[in-house]
Amino acid sequence: MKAWWREQSVRDRRILVVGGLFLCAALPYWLVWLPLSDRVNSMEQDVARLQADLAWMEQAAGQIRSARGQTQAAPADMGGQSLLGIIDATAQSGPLAGTLRRVQPEGGNTVRVWMENTPFDDMLLWLDELRRQYGIQVSSLVVDRQSAGGRVNVRLVLES
Repeated sequence: MKAWWREQSVRDRRILVVGGLFLCAALPYWLVWLPLSDRVNSMEQDVARLQADLAWMEQAAGQIRSARGQTQAAPADMGGQSLLGIIDATAQSGPLAGTLRRVQPEGGNTVRVWMENTPFDDMLLWLDELRRQYGIQVSSLVVDRQSAGGRVNVRLVLES
């Protein structure tokens, strides 16, 4: 290696030394700083997205709490219809038509419901209608936000 170095002209040695110094300074930047900086930027974007999701969830939780906090209506006459029939008929007749995926009875007065790509506001109005007109209450509710604005997947348990 020393022999090769001595064979190089002064100009070539200078270029090699400057290039080596540049690499010694640039490699830590490229191998350490840039990946860390990219990761920090990615995490900041994730935090912003998650904060927006949290704000949406808090708003939805507030709407649910306010809907639950309203005075409990006395159970209305279900017109001789079963709980399953009321759920199916009311969900299929309005803006929720086509979003009802599954309705599973769980005893005489309990029904499990699955809805996909449902407009959130319309779903809340439907639940309020069930409560006011038929005395049907939500005992369990799981809401998953969808990429389309205002759309959710819903799993809920309703009781009469």
